[in-house]
Amino acid sequence: MLRRIRRPRTVGHKRKGQALLEMALLGLFLALLLAAATDFGRAFYTAVVVTNMAGEGAAFGALQPDRDANYPTGCAEFPVVANQNIQDRARRVAQDRGLVIRQPSQASVLVSPGNCLTRCVGQNITVTVAYTITDLFLPGLLGTQSVTIRKSSVQQMTASSYAAKQNNSCP
Repeated sequence: MLRRIRRPRTVGHKRKGQALLEMALLGLFLALLLAAATDFGRAFYTAVVVTNMAGEGAAFGALQPDRDANYPTGCAEFPVVANQNIQDRARRVAQDRGLVIRQPSQASVLVSPGNCLTRCVGQNITVTVAYTITDLFLPGLLGTQSVTIRKSSVQQMTASSYAAKQNNSCP
């Protein structure tokens, strides 16, 4: 004669608990994946804006090579003022695109050649921008406090600096 084997009821409860645990682990993995995608998107957007910052600084520097905030006197005929120099012009691009610059060191703008006497028509001017992101989730979770994005742009100068004109250092 055939007998029926009965299963204990606790097996059904274990399967429900197993499904709940799997869903919790999968939910955690999906949340981390979403955070990583969001951070990657923000970092990519920031890299595009930093490229635009360097390009704008180089374009402005090609037209006005003596408007360098690192040399407020001696390079230009008149003192270099805020919001009318290469560095502030590049930082304004970041602000227009929604990047927050809490302090100037967060977005450093370097102009080369550093010597105003060599800024002549036909020479290249290079603007390098380094922007530090400090509020990404995933790098913070992995122990990295900040990520720095550095981009450069080169333009050919269409004007000479005032100091180069005065010293006849341009060919």
